[in-house]
Amino acid sequence: MVRTSQSLRVLGPSDVAAGLEVIGTDPVVNVFADYRTRITQLDPRWLGGEMWGYFDGDRLASMCHVGANLVPVNASPEACDAFVDRAIRTGRYLLTKYSDGGREMYDISKDPLMLDSVWKNGRYAPVKKFLLKKLAKLVHCSGAACDREIGKPPKPLAKPKKQRARP
Repeated sequence: MVRTSQSLRVLGPSDVAAGLEVIGTDPVVNVFADYRTRITQLDPRWLGGEMWGYFDGDRLASMCHVGANLVPVNASPEACDAFVDRAIRTGRYLLTKYSDGGREMYDISKDPLMLDSVWKNGRYAPVKKFLLKKLAKLVHCSGAACDREIGKPPKPLAKPKKQRARP
């Protein structure tokens, strides 16, 4: 199967009805996605992240809420592959590649609410490189091969020491 960029996109207010139909396939399991969809109307300003939609042709088939965690809804193996192609999380870090080309990375141990992305912080360059490399490998795996530890990311670079002003 060849995946195109059209098979996965960010959902918005015009997708609420289709999203609720997908959620309705198992309303008890999908109660979180149902609540978030109804309350925010899939507006990213209120979601605190994005809701990704995976399409089978023109039909919304699966969804994934992307915030502090990835929460898949009615996700087929193909949809999971597409979602994995966009994000990776360790115990400490979350790195997300958005559909518009944007990137975010959070150090959850220092910023549990994920309010300040460290993507542009040079101290995290080794961590970013490690996670992007692991994410690239996950894109091509399937089944049990994807469900394994990726190893411990490197530590961020040390903060530069402040120099005292000389009189």
